Amino acid sequence: FTIHVVASSYTLFPRLRCLYVALVEMKLQQLQTDGLAEFLREDSLLSYAPAGNYFGPDAIVEYVHSATAVSPYYKSGPNITAVQVNPVEFDQDTDICMMSADFIIAYESEPTLVGDDYKYRVGITFKFFIDIREKYITQINAHFAGGYLDLLTNYHWVTPQAIDFVCGIMETLCVDIYGEDVYDVTNCRERYAALPNSTGPDNYIDGDSKGCRALHSAFTVTNPEGHCAHLSFDPLMDPKGAIKCQESDGRSVLDLFTQSELDRFDAFQVRQGLDPNVGHDFDLCGEFGVDCP
Repeated sequence: FTIHVVASSYTLFPRLRCLYVALVEMKLQQLQTDGLAEFLREDSLLSYAPAGNYFGPDAIVEYVHSATAVSPYYKSGPNITAVQVNPVEFDQDTDICMMSADFIIAYESEPTLVGDDYKYRVGITFKFFIDIREKYITQINAHFAGGYLDLLTNYHWVTPQAIDFVCGIMETLCVDIYGEDVYDVTNCRERYAALPNSTGPDNYIDGDSKGCRALHSAFTVTNPEGHCAHLSFDPLMDPKGAIKCQESDGRSVLDLFTQSELDRFDAFQVRQGLDPNVGHDFDLCGEFGVDCP
């Protein structure tokens, strides 16, 4: 894959200090998903505006896994095809270093749920906030490009197979939590069909929608105790006292990224042959009942 490094206007020595701790001492450039927890604490935060906030090592790693082949919706991926490393920022008062990078990643969808093993690319950008004194990641901000959530929530996550998958989890893995007579097959399908695919103008998947339940169904496969409550059609508190998939936080991507950062990400996608307004190169023509001229 190709790497593009954007020149920085920040002073050299603070940047070197950030890079030395992050790349030499913490070795973040070699980090794999399963090793992420080593550099997280209970107050560490992952924010993705349409999906909400995730705190602590277990929740963050679980969420990151939902965008990998660990998720039942992907057959393979993400495979990095291009990277742009952006300027490093450093707050000398707090010893917090901010490192960001833009990626083009390739996926192959899982045919048993999505309908075929579709191959496509998508853009994603991250910001990492690193306490270089304590050597841990305090916050991760993430943003998928353009219409990727539209692709997931309106096509990939609402196939008959995907609906069967969610309802099957509710009837089997979650029966002890719900009670045997609460969600039979017919009831689940009827109530699921009545839900919107996502909520709000930005395809939020943290509200009362199919998208939220599709996302949390991937978590429930390996952690039913923690996530069965999130699939419930009626408000149900999870073991941590949280109620999810009922009301969206309605966060904006501009709460997590500046407009200039998003513009830079868009320009990177254009150089890689992606339309930033679409955010992926999946061709919907002839798929999922979509007719094209």
